[in-house]
Amino acid sequence: MTQIDQPQPKTAEELGAALNPKHRQFAEAYAQCGDAQAAARAAGYADGSAKFTGSRLMKRADIGTYLRALAAEASTDRIATVRELQEFWTGIMRSASEEPKDRLKASELLGKSFGAFIERKEHTGGLTIQVVYGDE
Repeated sequence: MTQIDQPQPKTAEELGAALNPKHRQFAEAYAQCGDAQAAARAAGYADGSAKFTGSRLMKRADIGTYLRALAAEASTDRIATVRELQEFWTGIMRSASEEPKDRLKASELLGKSFGAFIERKEHTGGLTIQVVYGDE
């Protein structure tokens, strides 16, 4: 069975390099301010045509793709990974300069992240199951 190679999604850097410099500047300015007219001005377009130019550029597929890639990269940089959290908690847990209560809390959070604490509940008593079929 042959596997068809899917093209890998391009990074924001690759997508930005494919744009001309003014379009890239526009997209990066828009990613920061969220205003197409202001982004057009920041990219060097004339004040008188900035509103029209910004609107026109926002309709371009290549700029839209670049903006989505920029947003995706920005969001992943802001969110800590589980590994980063575990390293952070391990550092606190092992630090002699931290308060004992903080070290204990860090060890608890670290243990929970590994699934070390499983809450078990025991059910005692009878269990009745009633199955009803049709219109009885």
